[in-house]
Amino acid sequence: INAEYGNSFPHEMEYPSTRLNRLIETIPKVELHCHLEGTAHPDLLFRIAHRNSCSLSPYASPEDFQQAISSLTNLQEFLSLYYLSMKVFLHEVDFFELCFEQLHRLHLQNVKYCELFFDPQAHLVRGVLLKDIIEGFIRARREAKEKFGIDCQLIACFLRDQPVSFAKETLELLLPFKEHLCGVGLDSDETNFPPSLFFEVFHKAREYGFHTVAHGGHDLGPIPYVSELLELQVSRIDHGIFIVHDLSLMKLAKERKISFTVCPVSNVKIG
Repeated sequence: INAEYGNSFPHEMEYPSTRLNRLIETIPKVELHCHLEGTAHPDLLFRIAHRNSCSLSPYASPEDFQQAISSLTNLQEFLSLYYLSMKVFLHEVDFFELCFEQLHRLHLQNVKYCELFFDPQAHLVRGVLLKDIIEGFIRARREAKEKFGIDCQLIACFLRDQPVSFAKETLELLLPFKEHLCGVGLDSDETNFPPSLFFEVFHKAREYGFHTVAHGGHDLGPIPYVSELLELQVSRIDHGIFIVHDLSLMKLAKERKISFTVCPVSNVKIG
């Protein structure tokens, strides 16, 4: 803005919101915190649900589902919708459409590079093949690169509210697809599931050569959750906003050069 208008705006000019919006829309961007399954538009969900003979009850239409999204007030409400929507994804083509549509939307926002989370365990428990999940994403990534020029990396997340043994099994299942993943992460409900449960899993993941990231500190204080995230030795913490209440943890994160992907809209929308 300063480059266009100098150090101050002319007194007769109103704040240039239109030009500011245009600037925001057109500058190249990166997207580092995006959950693929959470990006599905209600129209896509109901189209795939119809194709796969799945129900999204109690929601009878895309409009009903969109209204529920608009009414979200907390993380638990979000997760309920999030996991409900996943049940429609069964086949390679479903995961392809999910990923390709999101990459197209990101392209329209002039995103040049993105890292997309996905939750393999939420599909494995339903009998979906990991091969179908990842191959659908790979095909979408390849076609989006060819059509839009967007670069995309994938991060497979472990669900912290699932047994640690399941995370260990999933890590082994991911190994044959390692070349297609830039890392592994940790997400879902923080309550009663501290990061310390997953120390061994993350240590093994790093031994296998995966980069590691983890969600935390979205709606809980820094002790023990954010402090334990630092002990996970991840290279990045996703959310982690409550670290601002503990200067010693902030100093430690700085010393270890740990970055954060904060999501202010999420914090405002779901607390």
